[in-house]
Amino acid sequence: MLCEICGTDVEGIMLLPIKHPDGRLETLSCLLCAKKSKNYCLKHEIPHVGFVGDDTTACHVCINELVMEGLGRSDSLVDIMSTVLPSQEWMKIHLWLKMIVGLTNDSAEKCLLRAFITKQLRMKAGSIDVVIHMVVDGNSADPILP
Repeated sequence: MLCEICGTDVEGIMLLPIKHPDGRLETLSCLLCAKKSKNYCLKHEIPHVGFVGDDTTACHVCINELVMEGLGRSDSLVDIMSTVLPSQEWMKIHLWLKMIVGLTNDSAEKCLLRAFITKQLRMKAGSIDVVIHMVVDGNSADPILP
């Protein structure tokens, strides 16, 4: 198959989440081009997951690693958000959490942490605190909800 980036005919091809003007959401890539792409995780050697709407990407393994590291935080994101956000914004998160917890069987804390970390990596922010401040300072749940 042909790599859509360099045009080389290769045996192994992978899909990168690169949107095309014609609406296609994936690009066929050889490994060399994939490794040069911002849509590939060199640490885990896998393509990123793409997000429709803003065309951002992130490595799902990196997300899961950071979620597991962050579960021991002394401050609960659920407690923080339920306290500081306006009630209508907290209600959006609360309803979303009910659905996600039901689908994943994960705790509300883990699901909310995953939402914040996913946004952090999509934004290429250095810290989850950037996203926390974005939500709190903006009085809006929108940055973390689909």
